[in-house]
Amino acid sequence: MTREENVRFCDLVKSLRPLTGKGLSAGEQVAEVVSMLTKVPENRIGTAVDPAQASQETLRKMSSSDGSFTKKLANAIYECMDLGQFISQIDGAEPMTKQRIVDNLTEYGIKVNLNELGERCAKIALTVISRKAGQKMSPESVAARIAYARGIANNKDALLMQCAGLCTECGSSLITDKHGDGIPVYEILPIDSDVSSYGFDDFVVMCPTCAAKYKHHPRKSDIDRVRSEKKAVSKQRDFEGLLTPLNLEKELVQLLDDIRELGFEDTSHQQIQMRNPVPIRDKVSEDGELCREITDSVSSYYPFIAARMKMLEETHRLSFNELLSQMHAKYLKYEGQGLSQAEIFDQLSDWIADRTHSRSRTASILVSYFVQICEVFRAPAQ
Repeated sequence: MTREENVRFCDLVKSLRPLTGKGLSAGEQVAEVVSMLTKVPENRIGTAVDPAQASQETLRKMSSSDGSFTKKLANAIYECMDLGQFISQIDGAEPMTKQRIVDNLTEYGIKVNLNELGERCAKIALTVISRKAGQKMSPESVAARIAYARGIANNKDALLMQCAGLCTECGSSLITDKHGDGIPVYEILPIDSDVSSYGFDDFVVMCPTCAAKYKHHPRKSDIDRVRSEKKAVSKQRDFEGLLTPLNLEKELVQLLDDIRELGFEDTSHQQIQMRNPVPIRDKVSEDGELCREITDSVSSYYPFIAARMKMLEETHRLSFNELLSQMHAKYLKYEGQGLSQAEIFDQLSDWIADRTHSRSRTASILVSYFVQICEVFRAPAQ
C-alpha cells in the first residue's frame, strides 16, 4: 500500500482542521470537507444521492472512524467530486494554515512539501473515497485525475474571464435567474481527455446542456471544432481587451482577497434581503454610458467574481452577507445625499479602491457585480 492508501478519511478531516475551522463540531468538520470535495449538480440537490443528505450522526461517527463511511455515501461523493475546487481552496489558504496541515499529515506518515499540498490532499481523498465506493482506480488513472484537477485549479479564473459569461459552444448565458439569484451555471471540460497534462488551452467552458453532449467520448472532429471555437473566442477577447490574465485578472483576484480591508461598520441592525435581479437597464436609467459600462463588466466578469467569492467564503476568508450589508449601506448613504447614479457609482468604486489599494477601474467591476444582484441601484416602483 502507498502512504495515501494507509490514510483514513477521518485522518484527512483532522489534518484539514486548520482550514475548516476549530469552532466546528466533529460532524460539521466532516460536512465541510465533503462540501470542499464536491460540486453537486442541481438535479441531485436534496435527493438520496446528494452527499449533503448524510445524517449528523453519521458525519459525527465519520470524524473518528471510517467504519460509518458507507459505500453509498462514498459513491455519492465520488459521483460529484470536484478535485479542482478542492485543490483551489487549499491553495488559497494562508501559508501558516497550510504549514499546520502539512504538520498534521506528518503525524499520519505523510510527508508533504508545502508547494504540493493541494495535490497530495486530493490524492488522499480520491484514494480513500474510490476505495470505499468500490471504484477500482490504477495508479495511472489516479495520477491522471489529479493532473486534470491541478489544471482546473490553475486555470479556472482565467477560463471564466475568457468566456465572458457565455458558453463557448452555443453562446448562451452562463448566468441563470431560475431562483432569482443570478447564479453562474457552467462546466469546465477538457477539450481532449487523452492528454497527460492540462494547460489553459486544454479546457473549455460550456453551459450544462452543451457540456452533457460533448463530454462523453467526443469524436476527433468535435475536438478540432471546439479547439477552433476556443481560438476564435480567444482572439475576440484579446481584441476587445477583455482578457488580460497578467493584469486585470490578477488585480481582481487581489481586490477580492483584500476585500476584508473595507473596514466594516456595524450593520447588524439591518436586515439583508436578497432581491430578485432585474435588467440593468431598468435600474440604471439616468446615464446610458454608465449602463453600458456596468453591462459590459457584468457580462465579462460575473461568473469569475461569483466563483471567487464562493471560494473565499468556503475558506472562511470572506463573509458574503457582511459584504452585501456594507455595500447596500454605502449605497443608501450616497443615495440619501442626493447624488446621481453616476456619482454614486464613482463614490463606491473610489471607496473600494481606497480601502483595498486597487485601481478604480478594477473596483468598478466589483460595484457592477453588486448592481447586477440589486444591492446597488433599484428599479423604479411600478
